[in-house]
Amino acid sequence: MPSFFEYTTSFETLWEWISSAPSQQRHPMRAPTVITTANNIPNARTMILRDVLPNTLIFFTDKRSPKIQDILTNPHTTIHSYDAKKKLQIRIRAQTSVVNAHPQWNKWRSMGLNRFQDYGSSLPPGSIIQDNHNPNATLETARENFCILQANITDIELLKLSRAGHERIEWKNQDGSWQSVHLVP
Repeated sequence: MPSFFEYTTSFETLWEWISSAPSQQRHPMRAPTVITTANNIPNARTMILRDVLPNTLIFFTDKRSPKIQDILTNPHTTIHSYDAKKKLQIRIRAQTSVVNAHPQWNKWRSMGLNRFQDYGSSLPPGSIIQDNHNPNATLETARENFCILQANITDIELLKLSRAGHERIEWKNQDGSWQSVHLVP
């Protein structure tokens, strides 16, 4: 397990750790909080990180979800997680978009439709359910509503909490190269 010092001196070490999240059930970045805004009001929700590409995080969702309109209106998102063992807060800023075509689209869709019930309800996410009865989900409806979100990372901020003194660093992508600066905690 890399130390905070290693994350501050090597972006590759930090990225390798983030990249391992989708395959590790208990990884703190596997289920981060994703924050969008609508009408200047933040909307936060926990999402499962499904895949990691260079400088990019992939999430699955229902295209009828309110977060889609949030992202179409304002693609600036924040992704937040906390590693309690390392006492490390991770805050990622990204430009998020809906993926309509990608070389890995079929792979991701196959993964997502393994649980087609998540996208296959006849009602959109957040709808009121009558008589506590959720409408049956169908694979056909799930195929229509399954959606992929691509978060292209612009910067990553790490805050290490410690009784000896907190430390904070920010990694910014500048013209394709990741540069770090230390910040006041």
